[in-house]
Amino acid sequence: MLIFRSSKAFALIALLGLSWALLGGCASKDDDDSSGAAGEGNSGGSGPAPGKGICQSACAKSCSGDSDCDTSSGELCCSLGSAGKVCSPAASCPRFCADDAKCDTKAGEACLSVDLSYPDLCSQPEAALQLCGDDDQCRSGDICCTIYDKPFCLPPSQCPQACSDSSDCTGRSDVCCTTVGTVEPHLTVDGLCLNPSYEKCPKACETSSDCKSADGKLCCNGICSATCPKECSSSSDCTSADARICCKSAEVRAPKLTHRFTTGPHCAGTPSYTCAQFGQIYDTCSTVDGCTPDPSGSCAGTPNYTCSTYGQLGLCETTPGCTAGSTPCNGTRTYGCSTYGQLGYCAQTPGCELGSGTCSGSQSYTCEQYGQLGYCDRTPGCKAGAGACTGSHPYTCEQYGSVGYCDTTPGCESGAGACSGSPYSCSSSSGVQSQCEARGCAYDTDTDVCTGTPDPCADATTSTACSAALGCSWSSSSCTGTPVACSDIETSTDCGSTYDCTWSTTSCTGTPTSCSGIASSTACENTYECYWSTTACTGTPTPCEDITSQTVCQGGYSDCYWGSTSCTGTPTDCADLDADSCTTQGCRWTAACSGTPTDCEQLPAETCTHTNGCSLVTTSF
Repeated sequence: MLIFRSSKAFALIALLGLSWALLGGCASKDDDDSSGAAGEGNSGGSGPAPGKGICQSACAKSCSGDSDCDTSSGELCCSLGSAGKVCSPAASCPRFCADDAKCDTKAGEACLSVDLSYPDLCSQPEAALQLCGDDDQCRSGDICCTIYDKPFCLPPSQCPQACSDSSDCTGRSDVCCTTVGTVEPHLTVDGLCLNPSYEKCPKACETSSDCKSADGKLCCNGICSATCPKECSSSSDCTSADARICCKSAEVRAPKLTHRFTTGPHCAGTPSYTCAQFGQIYDTCSTVDGCTPDPSGSCAGTPNYTCSTYGQLGLCETTPGCTAGSTPCNGTRTYGCSTYGQLGYCAQTPGCELGSGTCSGSQSYTCEQYGQLGYCDRTPGCKAGAGACTGSHPYTCEQYGSVGYCDTTPGCESGAGACSGSPYSCSSSSGVQSQCEARGCAYDTDTDVCTGTPDPCADATTSTACSAALGCSWSSSSCTGTPVACSDIETSTDCGSTYDCTWSTTSCTGTPTSCSGIASSTACENTYECYWSTTACTGTPTPCEDITSQTVCQGGYSDCYWGSTSCTGTPTDCADLDADSCTTQGCRWTAACSGTPTDCEQLPAETCTHTNGCSLVTTSF
């Protein structure tokens, strides 16, 4: 049996993102819950196209039963539902369930929902989602977050406001992000109000030139990202030194966990006093949310500051006699268009126009070195020489056959075998017409939806056809012969499809073309150490105060910001204020204060610190 390194199993657990507290025991071949299939029936799945893999530094071993795994080291064949099965430490296998029967109820476990992208798992209640219909079903301080297709309880700071336009957002620095659906498919809203300083709004793209090249961003699956997993057909496609394995096992197809958003700094803590104490000790009854001053009293004291200072403190709107400025976009332009272009903000600065682009950077290596790094074919000026198949076969044909590699190992021949398993539903092939029709399903070209009943696994009469049938696996009674040495395999195709063999070019000759000599943005972005940039940026930046859109105001360099800090007028004398308007800092209401202070978690960031005991904190994920 092939021995699988335990580090690969831990990589799988990191991919699932499930804590050890959620996992206990493993669903082996005969213990799968038919109603629990990871990613089945939801849109939370992930992974490469059918038949493809992802380049990784390690890869969990695929399996069909416990006998394929190193059980002596504590491994079992762990089911990830429709994603497939992999060998993994028994304690880390999620146990899908339909009811509490498979859970350790004596230890407090129950069959509960732990994530929207996964079916129910045996879990401790405190580690599970608290599904809800309204806020009353959540614990104190939490709200029922209805932005997901299954509402569940979250702190207000993790449940942003839904929106369709930035005018819907109430946060001073919030923008309406309408691309959030690309990172979280379970959302039921068009957009979310996000503060870009704390939760970046995903930027849609078609090519990497749409992203800020100076930041090293790439266009990955339609979104600008600092990194992008490389899709592969075989390990010969994996050229990165730290990701040389083309992994096609279930670990790269398991659904991603539901994304938790953050609204930035949020209010936390516990009010220090009762409303009566806030009124008696701090004279802050009217400024504490949830407290109400007795109207029989009077407003005493003297305003502490001018309207201008109240504005800088964010208290303009709670100070009678002061008026907030009418210009929503504030700030002073720091640079000219040329400098904004060098900083990468030309296109985001109104009044500036982007000119033609150039390829920048410097080539640090020779063609020979680029060849060793696997970048020969992508480096203009370099030419790959003849290739060779390298590697060694540490196993016999019988061992290769036991893990399904008999037919792809030259020199080995499989005996009589059979295709078994449960084919994935036709809907799994939606969007891939050739695959859909090859599986006996019907493909609707208008909707790109695959429907019908897939061919049974038993209809596949060869191991090749069986491995191409989603959800099916080939079992052979024998695999005989002697593996052909990797060095005797003559083509890169045969070499790449052979386990333990890797195709490499023995030479890379020529002189790398300088980055500045590359005229195409596509060729530039594909060349190691080169990036495409636009150096020409002309025009005159539009003053911040002339910008009327919050998105435009906040989309460029940070010298423009949304939300007025200007505050004019003269604070009204405390004696002229009534119970409702005695909110000026420095004024106090002299009568009793009644009510219950609002929980800190329920307070907006702007008024959080008005309540003693509450403070702003920032949650990061």
